Amino acid sequence: ASELVRKFRGNTGPSRIALPLNETDLNKKLEVELDLMLSEYSQINGPFSSTDEYKDVIKTLKSRLLLVCEERHKDNVEAYTKEVRVPLETARKIILLSADRYDTAFSVRQYMSKVCMLNLNEGKPKQWERSLKIMIVNNFIDTDDELRRIIASRNSFWANLKGFYQWLITRFSALVDMGQETELVT
Repeated sequence: ASELVRKFRGNTGPSRIALPLNETDLNKKLEVELDLMLSEYSQINGPFSSTDEYKDVIKTLKSRLLLVCEERHKDNVEAYTKEVRVPLETARKIILLSADRYDTAFSVRQYMSKVCMLNLNEGKPKQWERSLKIMIVNNFIDTDDELRRIIASRNSFWANLKGFYQWLITRFSALVDMGQETELVT
């Protein structure tokens, strides 16, 4: 089983799958390789398929292969992030200039996300799926030491309470907006 995991790692690595890649295509390629590894194991150990050990090993193998798939998805997000390093660095500079205006972790993180998204809506990333851009922005904010430090500095009991209140208001506003859109449609 370990040999198959190693083989899967090689077959889905950067020398075989060029990243960044559309999530749908990446999923298809990973599924094909996953199925190949599982069927290879089944062919080798087919006579033992009715045993509990076989079932345990195939379950373990599948979970280890899925962990590699998660790694590949993270690698893909990082590859996309590298593609947009310049707009994100521009967003970072803007954030650093204005972050003092926000006094809660929620509000400063929301501001950071908006600035990053605005900068990603230009050029090549403009055509990318919104969910992909959100993953890239979250990865950027979560991995940048200075941005994380700014968010952490806004964490106190009162700031968290105020941030929770702000979060509730934005959720309520979103629900009201959706209700108004529904009224317009009907």
